[in-house]
Amino acid sequence: MSDENPPEMGSRRRRREIREARERERAAQRERESAVRRLSNASTAETDSGGHQEDSPATPDVFDQETTTPKDQRRRSQPSGAEGFVSRRERRRRQAQRNQPAEQPPASAPEPADAEPAPQTEEPAPVTPSSPSTPFEDVVAPRSAESPETSHSEPIYQDEHHQDPQPEYEELGWHEAYDEEHFDHDDDGAPVLVGVSGYGRGYQTVAPVEGRVDLDVLKKRKAKRRRRNITLTFALLGFAALMIAFVMILQSLLGERGVDDYETVAGEEVEFEIFPEEGLASVQNRLVDEGIIASSDAFQEALQNYEGDTTHHADTYQMREQMPAEDALAVLLEGGAQVDYINITAGERLEDALDAIASGTQVSLEELQELNQNPQQFGLPEEAENLEGFLAPGEYRPPVDATAEDVIDLVVAPTFELLDEAEVSEEDRWEVMIVASLITAEANNIISEERPREERMEDYRTMAGAIENRIQNPEHDEIGGLLQIDAAVNYGLDLSGELHFPEEERFNPDNEYNTYVYEGLPPGPISAPIPDTIAAAADPADTDAYYWVTVNPATGETRFNTTLAAHEEDTQEFLQFCQENEGACGEGDVESAEEELEG
Repeated sequence: MSDENPPEMGSRRRRREIREARERERAAQRERESAVRRLSNASTAETDSGGHQEDSPATPDVFDQETTTPKDQRRRSQPSGAEGFVSRRERRRRQAQRNQPAEQPPASAPEPADAEPAPQTEEPAPVTPSSPSTPFEDVVAPRSAESPETSHSEPIYQDEHHQDPQPEYEELGWHEAYDEEHFDHDDDGAPVLVGVSGYGRGYQTVAPVEGRVDLDVLKKRKAKRRRRNITLTFALLGFAALMIAFVMILQSLLGERGVDDYETVAGEEVEFEIFPEEGLASVQNRLVDEGIIASSDAFQEALQNYEGDTTHHADTYQMREQMPAEDALAVLLEGGAQVDYINITAGERLEDALDAIASGTQVSLEELQELNQNPQQFGLPEEAENLEGFLAPGEYRPPVDATAEDVIDLVVAPTFELLDEAEVSEEDRWEVMIVASLITAEANNIISEERPREERMEDYRTMAGAIENRIQNPEHDEIGGLLQIDAAVNYGLDLSGELHFPEEERFNPDNEYNTYVYEGLPPGPISAPIPDTIAAAADPADTDAYYWVTVNPATGETRFNTTLAAHEEDTQEFLQFCQENEGACGEGDVESAEEELEG
């Protein structure tokens, strides 16, 4: 390491250099004291050789105040002819003094005025130096004249080798802990160390002080770092909070995607086989591949929520093409609550509803048809000849061991609940269910979910009021008490509601559901009504309308009119819409509207 990069203040190397500098200074001090004593002895010897008697009054010794060290006492105790160890450096210094000419008597010991000059000899007398020997360090880097003669005590450092107590630097500033003569300042005001080189090469060391700073500066720097760290911490916390808020807002805007799962059981029955020693992971993957469940995540979620025994056995299970994972798991696991599934759609006729019950349960179609012959055992009115209209649309999951009676009770129960909610008396239940089934079949276009429920309910109630007007006013010239509802005619002919009955069937009396021939309501319901049509039939609107037609099947917009002429204009608008929007209208509806205008 060069002098341009001095060791750090307080380091072990720096403390060692300080100790070495102290030892050199003490050695130089001893050397100065020795030179002074030698000078004093030489002056005394010259005075004695000049003729002074021992008993004459002695000249006061200039150096009588010098301190006598134990080493000097040991030297004086030695014989006069013996000289202790003399270093090589001392011998060189003495040789140099002998070679110098004597110019003047020593200033430290002046001769008395009456003393005679010393006789000249061939051998020159030893030359006394004008001043005591000066250390090499003070020659190279002399102290300032204003500095004290004695050396400044330097601060003591404490380490594992030096056990002296260290000064309390906490109570002293930087410039108080060190003497000002050891420091200077550069043009920028930075402290600079100026002192004797600790390497013994005899040149002055001038270097910036990097290893020691003022305690106040340290405290300020520490406080500054603390403030910076606190500020940075709060900034990071604020940024993290903003990111979390951003993610939450983004999730709320986009919406979190849930687990893909089927909402209801649907499709045909399928057989699913679990092979011997097959694990649930393999079963899960095959259920997804065959389309029985929607996703593996849904199966795993159902498995976590399942509270029973998850043991499964190799067997063949009857399942459906699309099942919620919870239902599929219940079928496969031992002890699981296996359930059947029934789905009756709105407007479905009795024959189709019984087929759906038989295919979704363990009950046979023959059992259901036998029970259908006696509908009163299930609470239907006396006028009912079968279960038509009272099998409520919806999804049902009866137990696998449910009997045919249990299944029918399960399906007709919602219908009676709706009648009770609408406060329909037992005497009016039969007529209300017939009207509700007619509205459901006739207003198949205005059931569109695109229309608000309030608008649909208003149309249902208006249609129920128009049906009531036709029945209660048989004297109407253009109507004559006839409902003229095509859906009822199709039901009597066992035709689909999407088809238009042949023209020759318009006035066929053999069809007891022909509302073009028989006045009033048909003999019974023609389909399974929905809850809204039951509520509308129980509370029809007070209206003067007798006619209705859906002018826009795409939106379900329906027009109600009091006169036949206005009704025909709306019917013409319906046909025009069907021509402009090919495929938007049913063929049966178009044919019925055209025949109505022609007739």
